[in-house]
Formats: sequence, structure tokens, C-alpha cells
Amino acid sequence: MAIKDYKVFVSYDHENDQKYRDEFENLIACSEISTVESVHAGDIYAGDDADAVLQKIRDEILQDSVVTVVLVGKDTWKKKHIDLEIEASISQTESNPRSGLIGILLPTHSDLGNNQYSYDTIPPRLHTNIQKGFARMYPWDINLLVIHNSVHEAFERTKSVVPDNSYPLFAEDLSGENWE
Repeated sequence: MAIKDYKVFVSYDHENDQKYRDEFENLIACSEISTVESVHAGDIYAGDDADAVLQKIRDEILQDSVVTVVLVGKDTWKKKHIDLEIEASISQTESNPRSGLIGILLPTHSDLGNNQYSYDTIPPRLHTNIQKGFARMYPWDINLLVIHNSVHEAFERTKSVVPDNSYPLFAEDLSGENWE
């Protein structure tokens, strides 16, 4: 698959990180990577049970994407819809192959610029898959070559590493300073 054939789904905290989602979209608009349409948290999540939401995400949103990019801001780890999007992304189904997975630490995250990040302030399902070797975390970088390489590597990992989807689904948004 050539880089121009890659479509990515961007998972993010709509309330706090829309600015970075828009900036990411504008950046890759100048490239051969495209995004599939994002959804707003209330579009399909309100009142639906987790299985119905996962089915909608897989069948209606992720069908054309090959990599999910999680924009990780200060409160991203708390969001139920992000956990559901990651779960759906890395699930292999009969009608939808799993997507690759990467996280990008945003300037709103306190660990950007550090050599390490606090594992319990990123989405737990993303953290589990970083540990497993299925996903990787990158700092916010507006270098298009870095983004191209990150997306390509994430897609390639889907062929050799099986993700871990064992973390329990969120019943609701979390609160506090971290998930542990």
C-alpha cells in the first residue's frame, strides 16, 4: 500500500483539543494522507450501549481507515468515547480489519517535551498497546515526514503484532488526576 492510500481516523477530546485536530487535519491536507470523518461524542454515543457503539464505529466510521491517531491532551485519558474508538480500531472483525494505532502527545499534555510520559495520564488501552509493541507514542510534531513515517509504521505493525484489547471498556468518563 502506498502512503497516498492511507486513511487515518483521528480520535481526540472534542471539548479541549479541537484546535489540534484542526491543525493536524490542515497539515495532512497538504500530503497524500487523508482522514476519515470524525464524529462528535454525542453523535452516536449518547444512550447507546457499548456493543451498539462499537458496531457503529466499526461499520460506519472506521471502514476506510488503516490507522487511528489518538491526539493525547491533558484530559484525553478520561473520555469514554476515546476508549471505545481505540477498542473498535484495534478489533479485527469479519467486515473490518484492525487499524494501526499511534498516540501523539499534544502541547496541552504536561509531559510533552519530557523524555518520558506518565503512563496513567494517557488512555489506558493505548498504554497497554504501547507496552505490547502494537502502538507507539510520539510528541506533537508538525513535520509531515514524521507523520508519514509514523502512520506507515503503525500500519506495518498490524501485520506482525496482535493488539491487546483486554482492558475493560469504560462505563462512563473517568475523573481524577490519573486512571490508577
